[in-house]
Amino acid sequence: MKKFIEYDSGVKTVQMHERNIDTGSQDDLAWGVVGRYVQQDKVVRSVVLTWVFDLNGIKRKGFDGVGGCLEAYLYSGGGHTRIPMDIDLTKNMHKIRANFDVEANPRVLTFRFTLKLAPYKNPPEEDPTFQKSDETDCALKVEGILMHVNKSYLSMHSEYFKALFSANFSESGKEVIVIEEVKYKDICMLLKVIYPRPVFPNDSNVAKLLELADRFLMCSAIDHIERHLLTTSDLENDKILGLADKYNLPKVIDKCIRRITSRYMVNQIRDSPEYSEYSLTTKGRILDRIFSNMEWCPPDVRRVDPYRPGVYIPMSQGKRTRFSNESRQASPE
Repeated sequence: MKKFIEYDSGVKTVQMHERNIDTGSQDDLAWGVVGRYVQQDKVVRSVVLTWVFDLNGIKRKGFDGVGGCLEAYLYSGGGHTRIPMDIDLTKNMHKIRANFDVEANPRVLTFRFTLKLAPYKNPPEEDPTFQKSDETDCALKVEGILMHVNKSYLSMHSEYFKALFSANFSESGKEVIVIEEVKYKDICMLLKVIYPRPVFPNDSNVAKLLELADRFLMCSAIDHIERHLLTTSDLENDKILGLADKYNLPKVIDKCIRRITSRYMVNQIRDSPEYSEYSLTTKGRILDRIFSNMEWCPPDVRRVDPYRPGVYIPMSQGKRTRFSNESRQASPE
């Protein structure tokens, strides 16, 4: 992404009725402009311009907002009015509004605007959990912020930190160790899972915690996450199974497989975007579960011949499978 987002709308015409005047996008920031006349009195008429900025693309890249300058120019009766605005866009859909007073009946009313903006990230707030104390003997530097920790405690919970603090690594003798490619708030969230008075996982952060616990080889954090998925999670079965398969959580996989008790749940897993990422072993276990919960329809069950109304065909001429009675009762269908 470029350092600045710069744009010039060119000259646009404003009419009596509100209408879209301009749209544009650049570097994941999108915007649209609407404008109209507003009759104040017989002498004064206002032009109302509204910019709507879409920051969703910017925020997906980790930025917190966009700041800079918007300058609007209104041309009327041979002169022009300039309105410069310093703007700070923080909402996903952010509106900016400007009013211009003009003569009562201008023959032609046009305007243009320019943007010079830059996306930014707010510095993370320091977590008091990781302040320096008598119990800390090392500092991790993440996104420029120091996290004071105890080497022995982290080594006990993480093979990654155990190796990092060992004599075989040059970092072992440093008082400050830089940890890259991780957000400060995320590693705080991970370490607080294993700290005294732990902050337990929840459905909103369990995927990120598993990713970090796997990266930092933190088995005790994985144990907390596994317990959450087994006992308190409200995530759909296919989502839990996807996480359990990706990070090799056998107990969670077993429970998810046992919960497949209906055709609805089979379809849910099959249609899940995570299904294509399942390992062959897990896919095989799902298939075994389907087979073990299906039975042949009894031969006296009949079905209607679609080509001969009123004529029934015994199912023995075309056997099909179905879930057992117990499975059907568990199905939402």
